[in-house]
Amino acid sequence: MSLGLYRRLWERRAEELRNLWATLERLKARARELDPGAQVYVFGSFAKGTHRPDSDVDVLVVTSLAETEEGRLYVRAELGRILSPYSPIELHIATPEQFAWYLQFLDVYVEV
Repeated sequence: MSLGLYRRLWERRAEELRNLWATLERLKARARELDPGAQVYVFGSFAKGTHRPDSDVDVLVVTSLAETEEGRLYVRAELGRILSPYSPIELHIATPEQFAWYLQFLDVYVEV
């Protein structure tokens, strides 16, 4: 891959990061269209403020639709339509019960 291509990819990623909170708000709005009780959280290095330029952005969507594998895949597909191929967002889809499990390991998380 040429240096020019890497530079363009890096610039696209930087643009995605500049628009991160707008993208997160769109994800939350779509998640709530699918499930009015859905909650969206950022966790990991972005929530802690320890991210690096190459870090991904961990986003946890808590929804009762994730009770079935079909529902989980549907939510992932619908939310994935919002994300560009350059997005640093990594989606995690969980049920409310699974979220309780996540809380054992999350020292910092931010609700969108």
